[in-house]
Amino acid sequence: MLFVYIFIFILLLLFIVYFSHLKLNIYYFSKSNTENLKYFFSIGLYFFNKIPILKIKIDNKKVNNLYKHHLLKKINIKDVEKFAQNRKPNLKDIKKLDMKIEKLDLKLKLGIDDVILNSYLIAFISIILSNILPFFTKSNKNIKYSILPEYNNNPDYEHNPVFELNLLDSYYKHNKNYYKINLIGIFSIKIVNIISIIKKGRIDKNERTSNRRSYDYSYE
Repeated sequence: MLFVYIFIFILLLLFIVYFSHLKLNIYYFSKSNTENLKYFFSIGLYFFNKIPILKIKIDNKKVNNLYKHHLLKKINIKDVEKFAQNRKPNLKDIKKLDMKIEKLDLKLKLGIDDVILNSYLIAFISIILSNILPFFTKSNKNIKYSILPEYNNNPDYEHNPVFELNLLDSYYKHNKNYYKINLIGIFSIKIVNIISIIKKGRIDKNERTSNRRSYDYSYE
């Protein structure tokens, strides 16, 4: 009887994992070279991508409190970098993750010394986004983004500037590079896809290790 309960529990667990999603909900993210980083987001596990199973909220205050209590300072950055390098995903792995963007509201402002270069850079980023985003979205309903030039380097400047002499004069007087990113978004990945990528990474690592050993033995 105990075996039956264990079997049912394992089946139920596999069922939940198979139909669960890891969801990143960015309520706001703001960064510029004149302002400090501000963010508030949550990471959660959702059954059928709708029913929350586990949810963790993170913002500036929580992270600062962790630093104050020396919890984050104990983490060795070199160990984290080494771990990330050993498990660096390739393009195929990223495709297999099949990440979906459910919502995106991106506002990017750029202002560099060279006005012509600035306009080309904005056009290039816009083209890249317009070509990449369709692969991660089912529809454009909740997808919005704007890449605007910032000629007067004023963070409160909300209008879409045009190439007028007064704006150019103001820009050259400041003669400073400026950027600002505002982001709101929801991103989701199936847990099954994450597990398959991790599993594949371990298999590849074991194969490389075994090949290295056989190579060493051949020269002994």
